[in-house]
Amino acid sequence: MLRKSLFLLFLALICVLGLLPAGCRTSPPAGHGAPAPTPVSEELASGELRVQLTLSSPQLSIADQLQLTLIATAPEDFAIDFPEFTGSALGDFTLAAATEAPKALVGAQLSQGRTLTLAPFLPGEYTIPAMTVSAQDKQHPDHKATVTIPARTITVTSFLAKDEKDPQITDIYAPLSQPLPTLYYLLAAGAALLLFALLFYFRRRRRRQQPPPPPLPLHVAALAAIDRLLQEQGTASDFARFYAGLTLILRHYIEARFGLKAPEQTTEEFLDSLRQSPAFSQEQKSLLRNFLGRCDLIKFARIIPDPQEAEAAIGLCRDFIRASGENIPRSSKEGAP
Repeated sequence: MLRKSLFLLFLALICVLGLLPAGCRTSPPAGHGAPAPTPVSEELASGELRVQLTLSSPQLSIADQLQLTLIATAPEDFAIDFPEFTGSALGDFTLAAATEAPKALVGAQLSQGRTLTLAPFLPGEYTIPAMTVSAQDKQHPDHKATVTIPARTITVTSFLAKDEKDPQITDIYAPLSQPLPTLYYLLAAGAALLLFALLFYFRRRRRRQQPPPPPLPLHVAALAAIDRLLQEQGTASDFARFYAGLTLILRHYIEARFGLKAPEQTTEEFLDSLRQSPAFSQEQKSLLRNFLGRCDLIKFARIIPDPQEAEAAIGLCRDFIRASGENIPRSSKEGAP
């Protein structure tokens, strides 16, 4: 019965929409309008700095404007510097506007962008001068990367042909047709609203009938997070980034398991809370103290550990999580895969 009602509803909706014509305006004749320009993109890199250059079009007319976008990516502890433009000109172009995109942090990479709007005056060849983007390590000022974007030439064309002296104005579109009665729009809007309401109702009803999946035990979720970290980064690509992710997983697990505010605290604050907590044995406290101290040296002092040490750190975290997860009640373990 329900399927029959839905079929009748869809049939009525198709009949109502069939009364509506394709549109109020006829299609423009062939030959009018030009395809949208294809942006030009290029990526340059130097050291840990990557710069993505995008031009909205390789050429433009005198009525158009050129969008030049620079997106620089560097590690989060670097400061990115874009070239400064003074005045209202950039090479042969007029600098109409300059906007900066907000900084974004993706993983351990800092992304920063700037868009320049350039306007021409007359047809011809326009030159964009060379630009330099640099990034400097905040903790090690002598560590700096620089990317130089070479100069470019953009062709600006006119709407008139070279041999055209007396241009003729032609129609852009065919004459407009008569507007449709308001009743057609009301019927179409009502049918669309009714269809969306029914779809929303049945979808919500289906979601209510499905019970939510049981939550994963804390130790199972933490071990899965370590496996994902190994798959995404590995232990030999960037030790500082890997150890930062490993300690963050361990801190989140300790907060959820034992109630300590580990992610928000510094290492010293966390060790002080750990010292006063009766939930850990003296051996566990000593292991966590040595492990977190070694992680801080690797993250901030840029010490490169041996591969055996990295494997031992992973094994220590897993053993600690498994040992502390054994006391979880059986009801919370039933959702483990």
